[in-house]
Parts: sequence; structure tokens; C-alpha cells
Amino acid sequence: MSAEIFRSKISTLSYDYMKDGSFNPMSCLRVAQAIAEAWSVDTGFFVRDLMKGGRVIMMVDSICEFGERGLSYEGFVNGEYWANPVHGRLITGCYRFTDSKGRPVFNMINYYMAVDLKERRALYPEDLKTPLFTHFVNEECPVKNPSFEIVQDLELTEYEKRTVRRNETDVLGHVNNTCYSPFATDTFTGDDFDRGFKRMVIRFLSELRKGEEMTIMKGENDKKIIVNGIKASGKTSFETLFERR
Repeated sequence: MSAEIFRSKISTLSYDYMKDGSFNPMSCLRVAQAIAEAWSVDTGFFVRDLMKGGRVIMMVDSICEFGERGLSYEGFVNGEYWANPVHGRLITGCYRFTDSKGRPVFNMINYYMAVDLKERRALYPEDLKTPLFTHFVNEECPVKNPSFEIVQDLELTEYEKRTVRRNETDVLGHVNNTCYSPFATDTFTGDDFDRGFKRMVIRFLSELRKGEEMTIMKGENDKKIIVNGIKASGKTSFETLFERR
């Protein structure tokens, strides 16, 4: 069965924008999740079916590149989503979002891994035996720089300690991937948002659960901001990079 790119018009009325008209980084993963969920319903791939067997697909890395400033959203973005063939254990989900005039709002690539929750180990995606594998598309990645490497070359200092709240967790009981960019952007100033960003990278290293405490560490210079989350055990939960415009 050959697959086509899934297209959908995504309402943005409940999402916020930067002063320059570009998409707010804290909303990008929510919009991407919305179109991916619509795609899964259309293809018959349901996460709940995996969960019955104690298996899930978890995001491990996310890279987002932002488009032009001052675009015309008109309450929606035109979204495109596709999954490219698997390489090893990694599944890639690609996203392209444009405004009403066809101009790029943001592009994203997310890297996922299938995990057996009972055995706490990574799986090869083909072991899942789901409809996902009849819907791969050999399409060029929409992100110009898909590298998820974050060079930790800034001095990081403690910004705050915070506790994971119930509304930040999902059905699995751990923090939903859409909450990680707000963990970082909550540390930004008005000037940071006014200047804007051209690229965002998020690395998901160790899950967070309700009630866990983490320390938010932050470092910045004229070119970028790095925000990391450190668990009480000392283990890094996530790393984020925001390249300034």
C-alpha cells in the first residue's frame, strides 16, 4: 500500500504568537500533536491499542525551525504530516505548517522510539505490528538542520525548582511532551520573545512523573538560550536549545 502525506487545517485560535507574528515555541508541539493524532485516526493507528499490551511510542528528540515573521494565520495553519521509513529503532515524524498564503510558519521533525513499559526496554518498531508501517512516505525532511545535538557550552545557573503538577501529565502518568517547551519558555523575558527564535531543539532524556521535583538550569548568550531540567536524583530529564533570530 502506498502512502500519501496527510494534510489538515489546524485551528490556531487557542494558540499564541510572538510579537513579530511568528509562532510561540510553547505551542509548536501541541499543534504537531494535533495533526499527528488526526493522522493516526485516519490510518487506523491507535496509541490506545498499543497501551493495552504495555507498549507505547515515546518522543526522544524534537527539532523545530521557525518561518518568516508577520505572517497571515487567519485562525488556522495548513498542516502536513508524514512518517519516513524506520532507521534502526527510531521512527521519524515530519511536519510542515504554512499560513493562508502558503508561507512557512514552522517545520518540525520528531524522533520517536517504541518502548515496552513492563520490561523498560526499547523495541524495534516492526515488532509492534501496527498499521503504522503501511503508511511510510519517502519525502525529504522539511527541517534544514535535523541534528538534535545540543552543545552544552554555556554556564548554567539555577533558575528555579518546580514540582510536576497533575495537569502536566498524560494518560501514562508522566509529563506530556508538549509541556517541555513551556518549562523552558517560562524562564524567558519579554525581550527574548520580542527578538524571537529561529530554531528549537528538545531532548527527552528521562521521564518526569507527577510530584517529582526538578531544578531548572539556564544559560544564555547573544546567540542562544539553553534550559535543562535536572531531577532530584541528579539525572538530567531534558535539554532544550533556542537559537535566537
